[in-house]
Amino acid sequence: MNIQSLENFKRELNQIKEYLKHIEYVNKVTAYSIPEGDNEKISELQISKLLNTLKDHDRSFRTDKRIFEYKASIISLYGLLEKYVEIWIKEYLDSLSKVVPEYNQVDKRIRDNHFELSLKLINTITTRESAKYQLPFHLPNNRRLQFHLNKKRSPKNHDLQE
Repeated sequence: MNIQSLENFKRELNQIKEYLKHIEYVNKVTAYSIPEGDNEKISELQISKLLNTLKDHDRSFRTDKRIFEYKASIISLYGLLEKYVEIWIKEYLDSLSKVVPEYNQVDKRIRDNHFELSLKLINTITTRESAKYQLPFHLPNNRRLQFHLNKKRSPKNHDLQE
């Protein structure tokens, strides 16, 4: 981690903190109720103080607030899109399975492509999974194999047997 990325992280974290503070000020203003009776002068002072605090904070935080709201909107839109794309893919596959009830009825080009892509996916998954079991790296390949075979035979014994 370099210093600049850490500073950027701290700055952006502070922007989120300021945004949450802004929300707190807005909530205080909107939650405030004016009591009936002789305390109208006190209420006016309290409202004025709340509004001035909100206005001062908004003035100093306006640009960062807009940037944060923009980012939050983009993230929300992305999440919404991701959710519905998943739903639509599932609906499409469900309807496809009703239209073509048996796999051998699917067009040959689609089956061939599916087969090749399935092999690639399986290869990717197994490569990633097997990477977990490549330890210890400092051993030659034959010793790693022995290590894993011993590990499979005796899950509690993780030491190499000489």
